Amino acid sequence: MRLRMAADIVVSIGVVLAVEYLFVRTTGALQTPAPAGAAKAAVTQIQTVNHALMVIAMMLGAILAMISGFGASMMPTARAQLGTLLFLPLPLLATLAMGLAQHVRVLSLASLVVILAIGTWCRRFGPRGFNGGVLAFMGAFLGFFIQDFVPLAGYGWLAAEIALGAATTIVVHFAFFRPRPGTAVARMQRSYAARAREVASDLTELYQATVRAGHELPRADPRLQRQLLRLNEAALLIDARLDDPAAVPPGWSAATLHQRLFDAEVGLSNVARFALAIARRGLPAPVTTAVGQALASVQAGDFAAAADAATGIEAQLDRADGGPGADQFGTTDRILLHRFATTVTEFAAAIDKFGQYPARRTPDDEATPAADAATSAEPFQTQVALFGGWLPGSSAIAGVASAERGAITAALDPPADDRPTPGYVRSASRFAHIADTLPSGSPSRTWLALRDLQLLDGALAQAAQRAGIQVTDLDTTRPTAARPAEVPVSC
Repeated sequence: MRLRMAADIVVSIGVVLAVEYLFVRTTGALQTPAPAGAAKAAVTQIQTVNHALMVIAMMLGAILAMISGFGASMMPTARAQLGTLLFLPLPLLATLAMGLAQHVRVLSLASLVVILAIGTWCRRFGPRGFNGGVLAFMGAFLGFFIQDFVPLAGYGWLAAEIALGAATTIVVHFAFFRPRPGTAVARMQRSYAARAREVASDLTELYQATVRAGHELPRADPRLQRQLLRLNEAALLIDARLDDPAAVPPGWSAATLHQRLFDAEVGLSNVARFALAIARRGLPAPVTTAVGQALASVQAGDFAAAADAATGIEAQLDRADGGPGADQFGTTDRILLHRFATTVTEFAAAIDKFGQYPARRTPDDEATPAADAATSAEPFQTQVALFGGWLPGSSAIAGVASAERGAITAALDPPADDRPTPGYVRSASRFAHIADTLPSGSPSRTWLALRDLQLLDGALAQAAQRAGIQVTDLDTTRPTAARPAEVPVSC
C-alpha cells in the first residue's frame, strides 16, 4: 500500500514537472522577453529571472502533486479522493495571493506564524484539514519569497499553473492509480498469507531449537511476537476495508471474511503458544517429533498433513491412557498436547476456508438465502479505525488504552486513594473442582477449557506477584505462595 502511494506521488510529480515546463515554454507565463539591443549583462539577468520563475512554476505544481498524493491515499473511495484533489488547491491559492499582496516584512513574517498555527489547528478536521493546512503554509511562504519577482498582477499565471498541476494530478491518479477496493483487499490478503508463512517458519525453527536446548531460549518470545504483530497488522488492514461492499468478492459477505480472517489468525497464534510451551516440557522424543512434523507441515502449507499429525498426537495420548507408559504424561502435559492437537486441526480447517477467498469459490455457509438476507439486513461494520489509510501509531493506541479500565486492570491496579490494595483472588481451585466432576475418559472440550482457565489464572497470579500484589485463593485468605501443590505453568 505504501509502495503504491509512493509510486502514485512520484509519477504524478514527474508528469506535472513536464507539463508545467511545456506550459511555461508555450505560453511564456511570467517570462520577460529580452529587449532588442540590450546589453549582455542585462540579457543574462533577465534570463536568470525567467529561469527562476519557470522553476517556481514547476515547484508549485510538484508541491501540489506531492501533498495531493498523500491526501488522496487517505481517502477510502474514488468520490472522496476526487473531492480531496479538487479541494487542496484552494488553500494554496488563497494564501499565495495573501503572500503576494503583503509587502510589509514584519506583517508577512507574522502572517506566516498565524497561518502555521491555523494549519496545525486544522488537523482536527481529518486528512483534508491536515493536508490543506500544509498547503496553506506553503502558499504563504512562497508568496512572501517571490513577491519581489512576481507582482500581484501576475497572480493569474500562478493560479493557472496551480490549476494545471491539480488537473494533471487528477488525470494521473485516476488513469493509473484508481482505487480498486477488491484488488486492494486481494493484495493485502497475499501479504497476510506471506506473513503467516513467516510466522510458521520462525515458529518451526524456535521449536526445534528449544527442544534441542531443553529450556526456553533467550529472545525467543520477542522474535516470534514481532512476527505475530506483523500478521495482526495485516489482518487489521484487511478487516478495516470490509466496510466497503466493493472490497468483498461476489458470493461472499464481509462478516464471513472477517470471521475467517479472525479464525486463521487466532489459530496460528495458539499453535505458536502451545508449541513453545510443549518444547519446554522435556517430553519423550516420539511426541516432540510428532509436534515438529505438524509444525513443518504448517510451514510447508500442507494443512492436511498437519491435521494428520495432530490426529497422531491424539492417538499417542489415547494409547498412553491406561497403558504401561501412562505416567509419562502429567496433567499439564496432556492439556498442552490436547490443546495443541485441537488447535492445529482447527487452524487447518480455518486456513482452508480462508484459502477459498483467492479462488473466489463461494463458501457453503454463504450459499443460502437466509445468509444473504441476514447480510443485507445487517451490514457489516468493522471495529478497526484507520488514520489516513493506515493503522494509528502506538502513541494513539496507548492514549486510548490508558483511558480504559478493564476488569483485570481493576483487579491488579492499586486504588487511587489510601485504601488497602484488594489484591488478586485466584479461582483455579474452583475450575479444578468442576473439571474433576466431569465424566472420566478422553478429555472433552469443556474439560480442556477449564484447564485453560487454570493456566490463565496462574499467569495472572504470577503477574500480580511480580507487581507486589498479594495473591489469595477464592476460598481462603492465605496467600497462594503457601500452597506448594500448585505448579505454575507458563505457556
